[in-house]
Amino acid sequence: MRTCKLKARGFTLVELVTVIMLLGIVAAGVGSIIKFSSQIYVDVTSRDELIASARFSVERLNREIRSAVPNSVQTLTVGSATCLEYMPIAVSTVYTDIPVSPEPDANTITVVKFDESLFNASQHIVVYPLNSSEIYGNASSKRYALASPQTLNTAGNEWTLNLASANTFADDSPTQRLFLVNQPVAYCVEGSELYRYSNYGYQSNILTGSQSLMAQGIDPTGTSFIVNPATLVRNALITIELQFFQNEETVHFFNEVQVQNVP
Repeated sequence: MRTCKLKARGFTLVELVTVIMLLGIVAAGVGSIIKFSSQIYVDVTSRDELIASARFSVERLNREIRSAVPNSVQTLTVGSATCLEYMPIAVSTVYTDIPVSPEPDANTITVVKFDESLFNASQHIVVYPLNSSEIYGNASSKRYALASPQTLNTAGNEWTLNLASANTFADDSPTQRLFLVNQPVAYCVEGSELYRYSNYGYQSNILTGSQSLMAQGIDPTGTSFIVNPATLVRNALITIELQFFQNEETVHFFNEVQVQNVP
């Protein structure tokens, strides 16, 4: 009887304390593993989002610059922002008749028909631009506004377009190439963010236009835009260097974009 009573007394205090200590050690270890795994997941997800955002903004910038008017890409500093500005091509076509100095001023030009869905009367006409000042300048003789509204004839293979006022172009294009262009667009690095600006006109402050956030986490010290003008042996080359920084990690993007369009 005495032996049975001793066996029924259960665990001793030392045994309970030992078990509690072991459970605490196991729980602490499991908790550390879960915390470490969760932190890895958060860091990897954050890194993937940063890289995806960076790739999207860089790829979009590359594609848009490739369709820019030749010699329209330029770098600007607006306040504390570093900007890369260009003029996108809406239509590229061939003209058959334009007023060229020293011919008298005229307000009509004749072009080969193109896709009408790409045309609107708010566009400007650019012919044979050799540098950015000939495109953006107020007194440019290479860029003129269209009259609004425009009526396009349906007969024949040519269209007659009306200019907003009678003018003459400074030069003929060697290939009779003519560009219909939309308003300029600019990508600006402001602090740690990359913005796309549009609808700010041809002479207005870039930062007054419509703003779209393209990427965050940019390190401005490792970011630059360099424009290498076209030469007789190659097209214009735009160097884009963007450095992204997050959680003490750096992602560096270096791209060279060739503007294949020629005047």
